[in-house]
Amino acid sequence: MLVDKVPGVDVVSGRRDVTEPETLAMLERCFRLLTSGIGGGTAGVPGRRSSMPMTPNGSRASTSELKIFQDEEGRYLASSLGDPLIKGLTEIATSRPKDPITFLASYLYNFANKDNGKDKKENSSGLTVSENEKNDEANQESRTNDDNDDGYPQSPDLDIPYTFFTEVERDEDGQTLLHVAASRSHSKDGLYHLLQEKQINIAFRDTEYRTGRDVAELKGNRDNVRGIDRFVVYLAARGETDKLVELLMEGYDHILDTQDDGKNILRIADDEKNKSTVEFLKSISNFMKLRDGIHSAIRSGDPVKVRQLLEVNGEGARLLVLGKNATGRCALHIAVLREYPEIVQYIANTYPETLCLGDNLERTALHYAMGVPSVEEMSSILIQAGAKRVQKDLRLRQPSYYFMDNTDIKQLQDEEESTNK
Repeated sequence: MLVDKVPGVDVVSGRRDVTEPETLAMLERCFRLLTSGIGGGTAGVPGRRSSMPMTPNGSRASTSELKIFQDEEGRYLASSLGDPLIKGLTEIATSRPKDPITFLASYLYNFANKDNGKDKKENSSGLTVSENEKNDEANQESRTNDDNDDGYPQSPDLDIPYTFFTEVERDEDGQTLLHVAASRSHSKDGLYHLLQEKQINIAFRDTEYRTGRDVAELKGNRDNVRGIDRFVVYLAARGETDKLVELLMEGYDHILDTQDDGKNILRIADDEKNKSTVEFLKSISNFMKLRDGIHSAIRSGDPVKVRQLLEVNGEGARLLVLGKNATGRCALHIAVLREYPEIVQYIANTYPETLCLGDNLERTALHYAMGVPSVEEMSSILIQAGAKRVQKDLRLRQPSYYFMDNTDIKQLQDEEESTNK
């Protein structure tokens, strides 16, 4: 199994030195794996045309004769594609997605976007996160974009939806395989091993805002609760920070309290010397405090305070507006339900990624806007900012459906009204 623990290099990306013989050898092995079974008469698919080059006598060259990463062109490929390609192939081997080609293309696309973000903002780490959870508002305002937190990723590019977990089917009530499995009894560690195998995003919530862990708790199945918690610890022990970030951004609220054999997740990550994971875990409490503070400012209808809270966090503000709460709603969802046009316009235009972000049932802000009393004003702002009018939720409903039947949106507004500011 490939790992990213490479001494003496960038601890965030774990980037390999592509000039090292080990990396070149790994790339060559990957190439041989991909080409060893292509031609007819091999262990691959019979009759499929081989992509191996022809030798002068007309026969196919064997992979052992190809030194693709030894010449000048090969070294260029190794230096430019080696790191992301190895990581992408490793992720495919681990998660085994249904469409490996699309998965790899999406992985490489997102990898390139992350690198571009680092080139543009060399000293910016996205959200400025303090390891001291007791920092007050004055300390927050004094932070600059030059502060570096290895535990926090660059703001994600959401033009193409991407997940580090295996894509999983969800029913119209938002439930996944995990919700069903969590309600049933299993053999010892059965659910834990299922999660290891399937790599399901455990943060998905159903129509009642329940995660799979919540379902297990309601059923009184402590073994399943422990199994889900062990999976979170497992991710931290492996240094899979990207997946932990995804859980946090989805509003999952059982990360820091997880443990395995009496050892807390933070201690386990530290024992495994996963520095970036440790730094991220330390940042969670502060991130949730900042996110909830922004949501509270939105509910109070104070656009000036909302703008100030976001601007003081620089590039990290993008993560704060994208971060969902325990109901699966982000900042833009809340602003639309509260019908504050100035706040909606600011968020939609400044952080357009929020426009395609779905709630627990994959309803976007435009779905919400079509069901509120100020539908014309709200929908106009969102559409002009780039919201898609044909994006469907889990029940295959486009935003226009909620203009005809706003019962669900009215219920969400009632829930928001009952939420303390």
